[in-house]
Amino acid sequence: MSDEESVMESQQPSDSLWDEEHVWLDEKKHPNTFKMFQSDSKAPICLLKAVFCELLSILGGNNNSVDFTYLNGQKGRVVMIPMAKSLSSFMDQAWKLRWIDSILDHMVPMGNDKDDAAEWLSFFLGKKYDGAFMLASEALGLPLVL
Repeated sequence: MSDEESVMESQQPSDSLWDEEHVWLDEKKHPNTFKMFQSDSKAPICLLKAVFCELLSILGGNNNSVDFTYLNGQKGRVVMIPMAKSLSSFMDQAWKLRWIDSILDHMVPMGNDKDDAAEWLSFFLGKKYDGAFMLASEALGLPLVL
C-alpha cells in the first residue's frame, strides 16, 4: 500500500460511525449532501458537523464568517462564535476574532452604518435581558435612571 493510500484509509470514517445518532436526508431537500453520502438516506450527525467545520474553514479562510445566498435571493452570513467562560475571555475573543464586527457588518443595509447595527443589537439585548443590560450599563459607568 502506498503512503497516499495509507493516509486515505486512515481518514475514512470507522464503521462504528454509522451506529451513532444520525439524521435522515431527503434527496429533494438535500441533493448535494445526499450525493456526498453516496445516496444513503441517513448521515451521522457527528460526521455532518465535522464536514461543516471543514467547509467553514475552507470557505471562511482567516475570516470567521462565510457569506451565502438563500434560495430566495436574500443574503446570509454564518459567523463562528467562540465560547467564553468569563467577561475577560469574551472580550479577548471579541477583539481578537472580530466576530461581533462581522455580525454588525452584515446587519448594516445600504445607507446605515455599523453604529446603527450596534444600536439595534443593543436594543434587542436590552429588551430581552433587561437586568443584565442594566448591570452592564452600570459597569460601563452609564447608570440608567428609571
